[in-house]
Amino acid sequence: MIHQPVHCNLTDPGEFKIKVLSWLKQFNIFCFLDNCGYSSPVGFRCFIAAGAQRLIQPENFSALQQQLLPNTWWFGHLNFEFSSGISSTKPEYTGFPEACFFEPEILIELNGNTAIVHYGTDDAEALVASILQTPVEEDPWHPATGFQQAISREEYLQQVSEVLKHIQRGDCYELNFCQAFTAHTSVHPVQLYKQLMQASPNPFAALYRLADAWCLCASPERFLLRQEQLLCSEPIKGTAPRGQAPEEDQAQADALFHSQKDRSENVMVVDLVRNDLSRVCVAGSVKVPALYEIRTFPGVHQMVSTVCGTVKPDVSTAQILEATFPMGSMTGAPKHRVLELTRQYEAQQRGLFSGCIGYCTPGGDFDFNVVIRSLFLQPQNGTVAFLAGGGITHNSVPELEYEESILKTRAIRNILGLRVR
Repeated sequence: MIHQPVHCNLTDPGEFKIKVLSWLKQFNIFCFLDNCGYSSPVGFRCFIAAGAQRLIQPENFSALQQQLLPNTWWFGHLNFEFSSGISSTKPEYTGFPEACFFEPEILIELNGNTAIVHYGTDDAEALVASILQTPVEEDPWHPATGFQQAISREEYLQQVSEVLKHIQRGDCYELNFCQAFTAHTSVHPVQLYKQLMQASPNPFAALYRLADAWCLCASPERFLLRQEQLLCSEPIKGTAPRGQAPEEDQAQADALFHSQKDRSENVMVVDLVRNDLSRVCVAGSVKVPALYEIRTFPGVHQMVSTVCGTVKPDVSTAQILEATFPMGSMTGAPKHRVLELTRQYEAQQRGLFSGCIGYCTPGGDFDFNVVIRSLFLQPQNGTVAFLAGGGITHNSVPELEYEESILKTRAIRNILGLRVR
């Protein structure tokens, strides 16, 4: 067992990544964090964490504090409802436990033309060679069937209208409202992930498996990054479609940048994140180095802001997550009241959707995404689910909010061969 990272040169990193996806099929638990070519810190560090030599499923942040041992690599997730203390009879479509972290048996990092084997073998070169020898089998593709929406368009419009009444009364200023979609598929999750990455490569993508639950994530959004004492969140609020021609595409990006509705939505989340970070950061250190930045991805333009601060001494990972989770971009403001309204008006529990997936290093750094633009598969019963949402503010138009939430699922629907009524 090696303990010092071993660097192995790769002739073709793209081929290695394709082989890795087939190699991972043998593991019942794994987490592949995929930056899709976006360099860190714009995206994830690209990790392959396979197998579990230790696994924890904490019930709350206090248990997470005790079980998330230091000086250890951890990979895993938190569901949106983690540590809420509220039981629900509403359906949960993702199939993941509320929280899970595992210490991998094998850990490899991809960095440019190098595979860095952190540990898991006595012969790093042989491990890399064995991965490259893995046969790639293309599974047959069939369009998904049995498509259903958790709520109809009319029900969505009615619920959003009720949320707007709360906003008008001053109960909240913004609320992220989500809806769910389900279908049946026989296509292997790895095959679907390849197609998802071809259609929608994003800097915080992940292929994550826990037994029969799979998450295929094409997220563009970072929840929270820690690098030594620096803590950064990059909330996204504001979405516009890509244009067909360069002039139209630039016009869409410009319109998003100048949209008062999207700016209002974005700055409210920024204020919420600033407040969350201030609970664990040195007084006066929380800053907003980027506001209303437009980032362009394969399918959409996004309005992204960056909030950073300096972590107080002796604050643990669990304490930071407790102060900031769930993330402001997927809740709203004020957070406590919005969470109550979310549970009241949404037709389902969110589960891993709008939760987070990521890693913690032995030195205490970490990086977590926001689980959006994702497919959730349970191959044992052939089900596939996906969810989408958007921020509701005082000037939201329910019909337009519905259309925006549908837009966010376009890449997923195209892959599955689905149309939305």
